Amino acid sequence: MEARLLGRDDLGLLEDFLREHRDSSMFLRCNLQRAGLEDHGERFQATYAGSFRAGKLLGVVAHTWKGFVLLQAPEGLEPALRAALAHTSAHHGGRKIVGLIGPRAQVQQARASLGLSAALSPPSDTEWLMGLDLADLLVPEPLRIGSLEYRPPLSREHALLAEWRAAYEIESLGAEPGEALQASAAQRVSELCEAGHIWVALSRGVPVSMAAFNAVLSAAPGSPGMVQLGSVYTPPAQRGRGFAQIAVAGALLSAREWGTERAVLFTSNPSAVRSYERVGFRRVGEYAADVFAQPQPAP
Repeated sequence: MEARLLGRDDLGLLEDFLREHRDSSMFLRCNLQRAGLEDHGERFQATYAGSFRAGKLLGVVAHTWKGFVLLQAPEGLEPALRAALAHTSAHHGGRKIVGLIGPRAQVQQARASLGLSAALSPPSDTEWLMGLDLADLLVPEPLRIGSLEYRPPLSREHALLAEWRAAYEIESLGAEPGEALQASAAQRVSELCEAGHIWVALSRGVPVSMAAFNAVLSAAPGSPGMVQLGSVYTPPAQRGRGFAQIAVAGALLSAREWGTERAVLFTSNPSAVRSYERVGFRRVGEYAADVFAQPQPAP
């Protein structure tokens, strides 16, 4: 087995490989679609390395501009990991490792290979990877009969959604409260609103829940469009009423109107799993997004 960096001539090969692992490769596929295989440290760019046997691509690792290591390597993970990190250490100012994202078994293998013990940052809970063909979306009855509604947020609601986004990051991602979080949450909401990738559920005209996409893959020849749900949040006082299902279903109905054919998400919350199953999602694997308390130098 050999490992090497991937370049422009490998683009088609990489796209075909990731398409075979579509549900657990959304961050990789979306970054690739937006920024290609060059890495100048700019947004959405990454250094990609692949492991090969007899010319066949077996696995890929990407070290992104933000420091995340994205994994899709059922085989050959460690050689590809070493190749990617060696390059970013030498050519990108010793780019650090912010976190590891990918199929759970691969994240565990990468942590062990890098010597990043649990003491540095506890491994994340098991995240269920869930998938849904949008043709099979189950629209909740309150949405069908019009007792609850959904729509993109209005400009006057952006501040409220920024508060919700910050609360989501504290609750789900372990973020530290403070001004920095509030600023980054407001920026993220602004980006989602500008892209048209966020929706709110409404009860009597008042926002009660939100859902957004954290990755959107445009359709291409031979590659149906996909979306990945994230930032699904309902304020505690509004929970238990099915509002999140309305926000999620509304987001997915909108994506279906674009011609998108499939949606995925990952969650460790058992209650959320049941809610997603009610709109048609089914478990398709395990996932992990381990973020370190402090960025770690590559070994």
